[in-house]
Amino acid sequence: MCCKVDRVRRFYVTILVAMVSLLFAVSSIAQEKTGASSKKTPAVKVFKDELKKPKKVTKRKGPADLTEPKTKRERLAAVKLEAAIQTANEVLEFGDDTDPDYPLTLVKIADLFWQKSEYYFEQSQATPLLEALYKAEEVKDQSELRRLKTEQNRLTSLRRQWQIRAIEQYKKIESGFPNYKDLDEVLYAIGHNLTLMGKSREAYNYYQRLVREMPESQLVPDAQLNIGDYFFAMNQFENAMDYYGKVQQWGVSRVQGVAIYKTGWCYFNLGQKDKALDRFLATVRWTDSQKAKGLPNRLDLQNEALRDMVEAYSYIGSPAKSVGFFKKIAPKFYIDLCERLSNIYRADSNYSDSTALLRQLIKSLGRKDYRILRYHREIVYNTFRSGDKEGVKQELTALTGALASSLEKMPADYKKSEMRDLEEVLRVVGTDYHKESEKTLNRQTQLLALYVYEQYLEWFPEAKNYYTMTFNVAILAYQMEEYARAARLFEKVIELEPNGQFAIPAAHTVLLSYFKMVNVVAPTEKSADDEEELTERDIP
Repeated sequence: MCCKVDRVRRFYVTILVAMVSLLFAVSSIAQEKTGASSKKTPAVKVFKDELKKPKKVTKRKGPADLTEPKTKRERLAAVKLEAAIQTANEVLEFGDDTDPDYPLTLVKIADLFWQKSEYYFEQSQATPLLEALYKAEEVKDQSELRRLKTEQNRLTSLRRQWQIRAIEQYKKIESGFPNYKDLDEVLYAIGHNLTLMGKSREAYNYYQRLVREMPESQLVPDAQLNIGDYFFAMNQFENAMDYYGKVQQWGVSRVQGVAIYKTGWCYFNLGQKDKALDRFLATVRWTDSQKAKGLPNRLDLQNEALRDMVEAYSYIGSPAKSVGFFKKIAPKFYIDLCERLSNIYRADSNYSDSTALLRQLIKSLGRKDYRILRYHREIVYNTFRSGDKEGVKQELTALTGALASSLEKMPADYKKSEMRDLEEVLRVVGTDYHKESEKTLNRQTQLLALYVYEQYLEWFPEAKNYYTMTFNVAILAYQMEEYARAARLFEKVIELEPNGQFAIPAAHTVLLSYFKMVNVVAPTEKSADDEEELTERDIP
C-alpha cells in the first residue's frame, strides 16, 4: 500500500514541478522585460512604522494662560451694541464733562468700544470665513484667497481702531479727572487693554503707576502680577519672582495662588526643578485651603499646577516612588498624573523609568483591574524600543495573560481603543523583527517574529490587516524552512481573498512549499518496490 502512496506522490510531484517550472519561466520572461531582479520567495509586507518614534508629549515653556475676564458686564447683542454706541457717541458730543458722573459715563463708553473691537475679532475668526479661506487654499484659487484675506485684514484693522478708541476714553479720565474715586480701575484697565494689544512696555508703566500712587488699592496684587509677567516674557525670571513674591506678601487676594504657580515656572526655567516642584505643590495646597475655607477657588489653577508638577518631577523624582507621591497629594487624579509621567519618560527615550513606573501602577491597581492591559502594552513597547528581544517575548506573554483576564471587563469604548492600539503594537513589532531576520537570518529573531505573529493571528482574526499578516507569517514559515506550516498559511491567504493582492505569489510559493516537502525520486531509478508493484495480482 505504501508503494501506491509513493507512486501517487511522485505523480503529483511531477505535476507540481511542471507547474513551478512554468511559473518560473513566466516570471523570468516578465523580469527580463521589466529589468527586475529575480526573487525566489516574496518579501515581508512592511507596514508604516507608526511605533518607531514615541508619541510626542507637549511640553510647556511657561505657565498656562490663566487670564480672567476683567469685567463681569454681559456682552450686548450686535444690534443692541450698535444702538448703545450710537448713544455713547451722542454723549461724547453733547455730554457735560463737569457732571460728577461723567467719568463713569466714559468708563461705560470705553467698555462699549472694547466690546465692539472684540466683535470685529470674532468676525475675523468666524467659522464661515475660516472655512472659505481653507477651501480657497485647497483649490489654489488665488483670486478668492486674496479677496478673503483682504476682508479678514479689514476686520482686524477695525478691531484695532475700536481698541484705540476705547483706550482714548480711559485716558480722558486719567488726564481730566485725577481725583476720580475709581482711578485705580481706570489705570488697571488701560494697562490690561494695552497688554492685550501687544503694547507690554506701555502697559508696564500704567501698572507701575497704580502700585506707586495707590498702594492701598485692591488691584495692587493684580498689577504686580502683570509686572511679573512682563519680566517673565523677557526671560528676566529673577525680576519676575520679585513681583510674584510681592503678590504673595500682600496676603489673601484672588491672584495669590497664580503668583505661587508662576514662581514655580521661574524656578523651572532657572533650572531649579526641585524648587519648581515645591512651588507647584504649594499651589495645589493653596487651592485646597481655599476650598476648605469656602473661599473662591480656581479648579483650572490646581489642574495646571498638577500637570506641571509632573514635568518637574520627571527631572528629579524617582519612578519607583512616583505612584506613592502623586497618590498622596492628588488621590483622585494620581492615575492620570502617573500616566503622563510615564509618557514623558517614554518621549525622552527613558524606557527603563517608564517601565518601572508602569509596573508600580499595575501593582497599585491590582491584576483584576482592566486598565493594567494598557500598561502591559506600553511595557512591551518600551522593551521593544530598548532592544531587549528576550524581554519582548516575556512581556508579550504577560500582556496576553492580562488580555485574556480583562477583555470582558473593559467598557466598550475603552476596549475599542485599547484593542486598536494593541493590534498596532503586535503588527509593527512582528514585521520589524521579521524584516530584521531577512537581513541577518538569525534563528532567534525569526522565532521571536513568529511568536509575535502568532499572537496577532490569535487575537485579531477580524482586523483589516489580518490578510496581510497571514501572508507575512506564511513567508516567515517558508524562510524558516517550515514548509508544511508555510503551505497551510499560503493556502489560507488564497482562501481569504482568492483574487487578493497576494493570491498569485501565495499560489506560487505554496507549490514551492509542497515541492520542498517531497523527496523527489528521479524517473530513471527503479526500486524493488517498483518491480513488486508491476507484478500482476488478482483483484480482491
